Formats: sequence, structure tokens, C-alpha cells
Amino acid sequence: MFVLSLLSNILLLVGSEKKLRKYIWHTTGFAPIRIHLYKQAMQHRSRQHVSLKNNERLEYLGDSVLNTIVADYLFFKYPNKDEGFLTEMRSKMVKRTRLNAMAEEIHLQQFLKYEKHNIDISRSDVLGDALEAFIGALYIDHGYARTQQFILNRLVKNLMDIEKMAEENTNYKGILLTKSQRENLALVYKHTDTKSNGKQNIFFIEVWYNEVLVSQAQGFTKKDAEQEAARLAIEKLMQ
Repeated sequence: MFVLSLLSNILLLVGSEKKLRKYIWHTTGFAPIRIHLYKQAMQHRSRQHVSLKNNERLEYLGDSVLNTIVADYLFFKYPNKDEGFLTEMRSKMVKRTRLNAMAEEIHLQQFLKYEKHNIDISRSDVLGDALEAFIGALYIDHGYARTQQFILNRLVKNLMDIEKMAEENTNYKGILLTKSQRENLALVYKHTDTKSNGKQNIFFIEVWYNEVLVSQAQGFTKKDAEQEAARLAIEKLMQ
């Protein structure tokens, strides 16, 4: 029985690695050389009992590589735009909610290893972090040029509407402030709570408009939570 169980486990491991190799080739266009890097990229820190290292170091590297490639892309795409525009565009392109969505679009979740009873993947940045780790693994495995090709062709041009993004005004706090000043009504943001998911703090914000609670939101930074609360407030107040 022990031998059969061991053989079964080996076959499962071989099958899962073969599936991962096929996925990497299909998704990036490049066959993996150092498959262990991609396996590490899929290991969330919640699985500390597993012998494989978690993906935080690769996430750190992938985040830097992603920001550099996006900055380079925007610099040459918009030669007449100033630093403020470029910075805002980069923030829109690499924000956590977008990374989470793109990771789901390329079906990265099927390989992600995490403690499901502790983490709600739909309410965390686990998928976006894994995408950054995947980018870090690809960068080590195939270098800058191929990583750039994957990010621009597979993610940016295929999953982002850049022109629409450039036209969007995502400064919801600014829009709401202008509205409050025009109507001469009080606008207050209240930071009501901060919790931790084990890796990041989650900030809870309320928007009070004319001394009435109009919206509540949460985010992994206070700024993001305030922007989301402002967006929800605008939706409600414009009804």
C-alpha cells in the first residue's frame, strides 16, 4: 500500500509539473528552463509548512520589473506628456485590483498554492502578488527582453484599454471635493478601523457628506480606501 501511495503521489507531481510547463509555454510563448522558479512563484506564504520557499522574494523582483517595463512603455508612447501624467498612468496600470483581474484573466489561480480556509482570494491581493512573482520568475528564467514581450503583448495590449485609461479621471476625491465646495456642504473622511490579513493592513474608511454617512470602503492603503469610498459616494450622490 505504501509503495502504491508513493507511486500515486509521484505521478500526481509529474502530471502537475507537466501541466505547469504547458501553461507557461502557452501563456508566455517561452518554454520554462528553471521550472522550480515558477513553482516557487505559486507558493503563498500561508503554506509555510511546505518545503518550497514562498513567493515573496520573486514578488518583490517582479514588482520592480513590471514597474520598469510599464514606465518604459509609457515614456515612449506619450513623448509629449509630463511626469505627472506618466506617473498616474503607471499607477492605473499596475494597481492591485488590475493585477488581480489580469491574473484571473490568464487563469493563474489554477496553480496558486495557499491556505484556502484562511484566505478569501476574491477579497485579497494574493492573485496579483502571484502574478508579480510569476513575472519575477520569468525575468530570472528568460531575461528582460522576453519578460517585456510577455508584459506588453500578453497583459498590456491584450488586457488593458490604454486609451480609455488615459481619458479616465480616477481622482474621485478631487471630484467629490469640487462638488462639496460648489454646493458649500461639509465633506469628511473618517478612518474607522485597520485590520490585518496576516501580510497587509486593511484600512476602513467612511465618507460623510453634509453630516450624513454616504459610503464605506476598504483598501490596502488608506489612499486607496479613500478613493474607493469617494467613488461610491459619487455614485450614490449622482443618483
